[in-house]
Amino acid sequence: MLTLIKFDLKNTWFKIALYCGVIAVFTLLSTYFWSASFEGFFDDTNFYWVTIFKLGSLGVTGAVCFICLIMTFIALAQWFAQNLFAEEGHFMNMLPISKIKLFLSKVITALIWNAAIIIFIILCICFFLLFGDRFAQINDVASDLMGGSADSFHIGYAFVQISALFICHCTAVTVLAYTSVCLGQLVDIGKNLLVLVGFLGVGLAELIISVMLAYVLGVFNMEGMDTVSGILSYFGSTCIKMSAVSVLNCALTFALGSYLISTGLNVD
Repeated sequence: MLTLIKFDLKNTWFKIALYCGVIAVFTLLSTYFWSASFEGFFDDTNFYWVTIFKLGSLGVTGAVCFICLIMTFIALAQWFAQNLFAEEGHFMNMLPISKIKLFLSKVITALIWNAAIIIFIILCICFFLLFGDRFAQINDVASDLMGGSADSFHIGYAFVQISALFICHCTAVTVLAYTSVCLGQLVDIGKNLLVLVGFLGVGLAELIISVMLAYVLGVFNMEGMDTVSGILSYFGSTCIKMSAVSVLNCALTFALGSYLISTGLNVD
């Protein structure tokens, strides 16, 4: 199993490293645009240009991060299809390993790379916030809003919660893509169409399950949100609950994909 995971990581690391590099470059550019040295190029009459560059750099960097997450998802799905159902699939299916283990190794690889790129994005955000004492400014503002309690808000804890939620959700979406690829291999004609229909159909089922579980877990209960502390408490509990929902969806989709791949799908 470890050999399979190492094989998958070895064949997918370059694209992930490339996406992280792109994110790093745009983070450095945003940090520069928010620096005092950049503001020095403008006089007081052109202060609005500084604002445009600042806000624009954040918007572009955020869009780049989102695109890189999508590209990570696409790269992993392409590797899954290439390794198990393209020419390499003939060799992989001859290995004395259960097909469920082949599927599981791809899921673990997706978990590792999703965690890696999301944690990298969080580190880039921390890098940006470290300049100009922005960490302290955020905590001071939150503390003032919450009655001056210095321990009422911890941005690091918020980052951990957000990271866990995104890692779980992105991994669930990747496993959904894997299962959709398996569905496409059920037919010889119209595979791409069936992959798309499967992705949308199973994704809709996951969405319905998520909404139902969110309702049962009280995610839609907005009581206590009339204060900042109540909002932060709601945010934290919601991240934990929805992370658990994503894990459950991931497990259900993995079970479906495992069943499909164990039935002996077509290999191109």
